[in-house]
Amino acid sequence: MLALPARSRRLLSVLTLSLASAAPAWAQQCPPDPFEPNDDCATAVTLPLGLHTGLTVPDGGADVFRVTVPAGQRLVATVSVPNSANLLGFFRILEDQGPSGTCNFGDAGLAFGFVELGVTQLTLAWSASATAPATFLVRFDTFFTACTTYDLDLTAIPEPCLGGPPDMFEPNSDCGAPSVLPVGLHTGLDVAIAERDYYSLVLQPGELVSVEPVGLSNLDVLRLSAWDLNVTCGDPSAIAFGTTVYGSGLQGLHLFNPGATPRPLVLEVAPVPDQDSQTGFCVAYGLDVKSQVDPCGVFTGDPFEPNDFCGAAARLSGPQSGLSLSRHDFDWFEVQVPPRSTVRLLTTSTGTGESRLMMLHSGCSGSTAEFLASSAHVYADSLDPRQFLTWTNHTTTPFTTRLRVGSPNGGFANGYCDTYDLDLDLTLGQPFCRVERNSTGEGARLVASGSTTPGVGALVLSAGPLPANRPGMLLMSRTERPATIFGQGFLCLAAPIVRLPITTTGSGTLVTTLDWTGASAAIALGDVWSFQAWFRDPVPGALGVHTSEGLRLSFP
Repeated sequence: MLALPARSRRLLSVLTLSLASAAPAWAQQCPPDPFEPNDDCATAVTLPLGLHTGLTVPDGGADVFRVTVPAGQRLVATVSVPNSANLLGFFRILEDQGPSGTCNFGDAGLAFGFVELGVTQLTLAWSASATAPATFLVRFDTFFTACTTYDLDLTAIPEPCLGGPPDMFEPNSDCGAPSVLPVGLHTGLDVAIAERDYYSLVLQPGELVSVEPVGLSNLDVLRLSAWDLNVTCGDPSAIAFGTTVYGSGLQGLHLFNPGATPRPLVLEVAPVPDQDSQTGFCVAYGLDVKSQVDPCGVFTGDPFEPNDFCGAAARLSGPQSGLSLSRHDFDWFEVQVPPRSTVRLLTTSTGTGESRLMMLHSGCSGSTAEFLASSAHVYADSLDPRQFLTWTNHTTTPFTTRLRVGSPNGGFANGYCDTYDLDLDLTLGQPFCRVERNSTGEGARLVASGSTTPGVGALVLSAGPLPANRPGMLLMSRTERPATIFGQGFLCLAAPIVRLPITTTGSGTLVTTLDWTGASAAIALGDVWSFQAWFRDPVPGALGVHTSEGLRLSFP
C-alpha cells in the first residue's frame, strides 16, 4: 500500500486515464519479445533472476513478470531504457496476489517510480520476509512512445537490515503471533521491511489508546495499521485504523473502542523506504503508548449522546455549548425549520484551527436525493476555521431536517477529541448578499420574526452584532442588484430604496419594528421585499459606513 506524494498522484491520474484508452493497434508496430503475452496478472511470466535484454512494450501496454526471492534477501529491480525522451513510463514492484489478484494500481503496490523525459535507468527494491521466500510482480507500463525497448536487471542481495540484536518485543514479525503492547514508553525498537513488527492490544469499552512513534529522524517514514482480531490481519481493505508518520514531528495513531465489549486489535508497524535514495528499509524507533477512558464522552458525554448515527439524531432547538466529538465519530441532530424560514448553523471549536464539515439532509436513507446543503467557511477569505451552514424552507409547512456534524479536521497533534459550540438561529425569509466583518470582528446578520401579514401584528427585524451606540437604519426595496461595494460592506438593494427612521445600535443590535404605518405601509399583501441594515462603523482609515447581510421576505 503506497503513500503517494502529490507529484506522483498527479502523474498517476494521467496513467489511469491512459490505461483506460490503451490502443492495441500500436502493438503491430512493436515486435513482441519472447515473454509475450504478459500484460496482466493472469499472463504474468515467471522470470529468473539475472539480466534480461531487448524486451519490448507498445504504447499503452504493460509487461508483468513474476519473480521469487529467497527468504532474508532483497529484490533489486533495475529498468534501463536507452531512449526515453518522449516516454512516460511507470515501473513498479507489487505484491503477488495470484492470477486473479490486483496487479495494477491499489493496495498491491509496494514500490514505484517514473521513467520519463530522458531518465534512462530506474532502480526499485523490496525485501522478502526474514523467514520465508517471497514472490513479487514487476510491472512496466509505457505511454506516448510507439514501441519501447528496454532491459530488466533482477538481482537478489542479502537483506542488510537483518542480523542485529533483537529488541524487547522480538520475535513479533508474524501477524498471527503479535507481542502484547502495554501502556508506556518503549524505546530501542527496530523494524524492517523483512521483519515488520506486530503488536496486540485489547481496548476496553470506551478506551482510547494513542500510539505515537518517537525517536525518528527527519527522513524516517513509518506506516501504522491496525486490524480487528476477527478479520484478516494484513488485509489492506480491512484496516480499522491507519496512518503514515513522516519524520520526527508529533504524529501517531488513535485507537478507540466505542463498543460495550472489549476490542482486541493487532497493530502493524512497517517502514516506508525511499526508493530514490534506496534508504529507509529499516528504522530505529520507539512507541509512546497512552490510554484514556471515555475521553470524548461517548458513554458519559454531552447531553445529546449517543447521537452518532442518523437514526439517533437528537432534537436541536437552540444554541448549544460544550458538545464533544471524536475523530472517528459524527454528531447527528434533528432540526425543525418553520415555513418560509431559514436555519443558520455555526460550529466553533475550543481547539485552535479545528474545523468540521456540516451537512443537512431531509432523511436517513443516505440517498443523494435527501441532501439539502453543506457548510463552508464562515467568511470568503477562509482564514476563519469555523463552518457556517444556511438552508431555507420555501414551503408553507414546517420541515424536519437531519444535521450531521463531521469529525474535526486536525491531525494527531490536535488530540482525539474536540469540544465545540453549535450556534443555531432561525429567521423568517431567505438571507442573501455577501457579508463582511465589521469592527466587532463578525459580520452583521439580519433576523426577522413576527407577522408577515400586512396590517396584522408587527414584524421585527434585528441586525447584529454591531458596534454599540452607533446610528443605523433599516433599508428596504422591492428589487435587488449584484453585491456592490458600499463603505466597508456591500449593498444588494436596487433603487428605489425606502429608508426607515434612523435609530441606535444600542448594546450591539439594531432593532426595527414594522407596524404597517409610515414607510412600512408600502408593504402590501402578496409583495416580496428585500431588507438590509445600514450603520455607522468608524474604523481608522475607512469610510465609517457598513451594511448587514440582506434578507428577502414574502408577504403572502
